[in-house]
Amino acid sequence: MADDSPFTIDADWLQKRLGEPGLTIVDASWYLPAQRRGARAEYDAVHIPGARFLDQDAVSDPDAALPHMLPSPQHFAQYVGAMGISADDTIVVYDGPGFFSAPRAWWLFRVMGVFQVYILDGGFDRWKAAGRPVTAEPTKIAPCVFYANFDAARVASLADMRRIVETGESQIADARSPGRFAGTEPEPRPGIRSGHMPGAHNVPFSALSENGELLPKDRLR
Repeated sequence: MADDSPFTIDADWLQKRLGEPGLTIVDASWYLPAQRRGARAEYDAVHIPGARFLDQDAVSDPDAALPHMLPSPQHFAQYVGAMGISADDTIVVYDGPGFFSAPRAWWLFRVMGVFQVYILDGGFDRWKAAGRPVTAEPTKIAPCVFYANFDAARVASLADMRRIVETGESQIADARSPGRFAGTEPEPRPGIRSGHMPGAHNVPFSALSENGELLPKDRLR
């Protein structure tokens, strides 16, 4: 694993273990429309050997009016089980640029009870740039049963957030860009208001990584 974080692995670690039993690699790339990149098309064209594609839109609550809401444990288990992923696997999640959409997939696995799950530092773009192994061959998948162990303590409901805003009993971190936080730039999705919850602190996700790699602990502090 990466020396500085229990949540990431580096490219050398992963390359040495490609093809090992019990290691599952997941391409969780997803892009905003303005980025003009197609995650599924890019995966079909080239990916890390053995990787399978996780559709961020599909592994969401299908009944929610808002995008990328947390799916039920049953929905999640059915989706990733069909991908051939077991809760006993060691799972490595990556995206194109690194630390953009992969953290959501990482958190989904964590909240569903999987703790041997890691993010590939540097993302797939740096993996390719370094000349590491890639393929266009479809990954052979054997569906299995995924046993979700949902950890409700990792999730705050709308009622929880309303109470926190009112009482200030917990800190609120808003990971969006400063412009979206301040309400000076529009949300990328239509119909969503700009601005932030009262009392929230802006911690832009883009400030937590550099060149697709999570910042070391001393800089994160």
